[in-house]
Amino acid sequence: MSKAIGNIETFYETLGVPFDATFEQIKQAYIDGIFSYSQHGIYSENQEWNMFILEFTRAYTVLSDKNLREKYNRTLDFDIVILDKNIDKTELAELSNQYKKFSSNNYDKILYNYNKFKLEMNETLWLLKTSSIFFFFNILFSFSSIYTIMLLTEQSLKFKYIYKHLYTHSIFLSFTMVITNFILFRLFWQGPILKKKRMMK
Repeated sequence: MSKAIGNIETFYETLGVPFDATFEQIKQAYIDGIFSYSQHGIYSENQEWNMFILEFTRAYTVLSDKNLREKYNRTLDFDIVILDKNIDKTELAELSNQYKKFSSNNYDKILYNYNKFKLEMNETLWLLKTSSIFFFFNILFSFSSIYTIMLLTEQSLKFKYIYKHLYTHSIFLSFTMVITNFILFRLFWQGPILKKKRMMK
């Protein structure tokens, strides 16, 4: 968690608890803070007391709620470096709030795009891996099949025409077999498995 420079407190600092504080610690810090200010004789008619109660309660409300706390924590991942020591604290606070709001609004979108990209990359790698393995054995099988048929028909007068045809077009026939096998592989094996993987996710 990063902190902006310029006396802009996070809710954790407002309550005086660490970033990984438990619900019980947050609750106790809130009770202790209210009690401490009450003991010093600061009452509701005092403006400073009202501002303290407002910020203190706001901090407690957010940090004591799991969903609100998770959402708030996302806005804390930022750094603001202040070079001008005389900068107006009001302007600094406004700048910080705008930055956090922008960061919060875009966090879910960034996370969604990242997960989508990760899923697409995993699918692409899986397709490349299975396709490469299949292609290797497919080429080996296709050329071996054509060559085996040629050997079987070479000595036979009955299949002399087939042998000549295979001999002339062996490479073309082999590649045709490779492409046909790959299309069938893609449609009837890769396609259904990829669809099943997407449904599971």
